[in-house]
Amino acid sequence: MNNSGTAASQRLVMFDSIWMLPPENLELENDEVHVWLASISSVDACEFEGIISADENARAANFHFPEQKKEYLVSRGILRKILARYTITPAHSLRFEYNEYGKPSLAGELNNRLNFNVSHSHGFAVISVTNDNEIGVDLEFIDTSQFCEETAKRIFTDREFTHFGTLNAGEKEVFFYNCWTRKEAFLKALGSGLIIEPNEIETIKPSSVSNWVQRNNHSRKTFEWSFFELDAIKNFSFNLAVEGTNKTQIKYWTHN
Repeated sequence: MNNSGTAASQRLVMFDSIWMLPPENLELENDEVHVWLASISSVDACEFEGIISADENARAANFHFPEQKKEYLVSRGILRKILARYTITPAHSLRFEYNEYGKPSLAGELNNRLNFNVSHSHGFAVISVTNDNEIGVDLEFIDTSQFCEETAKRIFTDREFTHFGTLNAGEKEVFFYNCWTRKEAFLKALGSGLIIEPNEIETIKPSSVSNWVQRNNHSRKTFEWSFFELDAIKNFSFNLAVEGTNKTQIKYWTHN
């Protein structure tokens, strides 16, 4: 490993010691979710020129601000490199398809088991990967200047807002961001846009467990989901939603 790779890894694992370098021979067991942390701000988008597709470049051109374009290209390049490890396919050869709401999945014969989701915020990206089950992840930098109780009232369920009212100012900010990222992760896993309003998604859970089941009745179908609050990146709220209840192990990898 070169020195720049070591430095990048050290910078990332400063967040929490659970973040590890992945093994050379990476395996994804059926009961596992792999969550990857990558730095966006420290990477040049030019590094991925050879693997980004024409349609991804076209999408990037639609961003008005250069930093947004860079975030998109770098996160897509990193996603391709990570998925290439699981599929044993060259990163530039991976093809994606999108549902009507824009949720990506691997196209063709690769789209048989592997599911993934991406979120990025303030210079970092997280990518979640699992087999067979739908998955969503959301990462948000906790910006206290953006905290607004009117927004909380609009996106919370009645039960959540009642609990919110019992908290002090600091606790309210943490609860707000945790609720928001849980709802976002769930909606991203569904891949169905905003057909479910955030205030229809109940996220309060027993305090004694790290994951719990959410049941939602929409479109005459019951969904069963596990939610994981990942307290693994300081100053960020970070939540994961996975379809079903069979995912019991989470592994945390860093991407150089």
